[in-house]
Amino acid sequence: MSTFTTTSKEAENKLIQARVRMLMRHPFFGQLALRLKLVEASDWCPTAAVDGRNFFYNSEFVNSLDPDEVVFLVGHELGHCIFEHFLRREDRQPKLWNMAGDYVINYILQRERIGTVINKVKILLDPKYADWMTEDVYDDILQSGMAPKETLDVHLDLGGEGNNGKSGSQGQGDQDGEGKGKPSPLSSEERKKLQDELNDAMI
Repeated sequence: MSTFTTTSKEAENKLIQARVRMLMRHPFFGQLALRLKLVEASDWCPTAAVDGRNFFYNSEFVNSLDPDEVVFLVGHELGHCIFEHFLRREDRQPKLWNMAGDYVINYILQRERIGTVINKVKILLDPKYADWMTEDVYDDILQSGMAPKETLDVHLDLGGEGNNGKSGSQGQGDQDGEGKGKPSPLSSEERKKLQDELNDAMI
């Protein structure tokens, strides 16, 4: 238990340091990062995930990254908040939608030099999708017949569409099912409230 606590605290410190570095180098991202609560979620999250209010992370994964890669990881999760990917999927195929979101975010992070591209796991990065909308990337992936690929992080489905009302997620390890502290689907009213919170934070 003490080893886990030490590992978790080390990961938390790395994430806090990454947020400080973002405040100094990329203030817009840094300010958004500060509003997310850091939540250790190694029991169901193999890398990281976000729900607009919480930053879920796997301690071992965070500790395996160097400081600049942690900045990239934080930036990646913020990208999902900025673009509201966990709220915009509608009836699209989950895995392809998640791939599209990662292509958009990872290119922006690389272009703006927000941290260093993560090499610990294979990420989706293609200059072809520079400045594309997520919906357009999705359509291109769908039309091309591209096989589903794993994404950097776990993607939460807060709408619950297509999951019989249950929270679903796709990403590293395709972590479906329940886990301690894992977010549940939101009602229409709750989704609207979250969208308003995200818009206010960006303004």
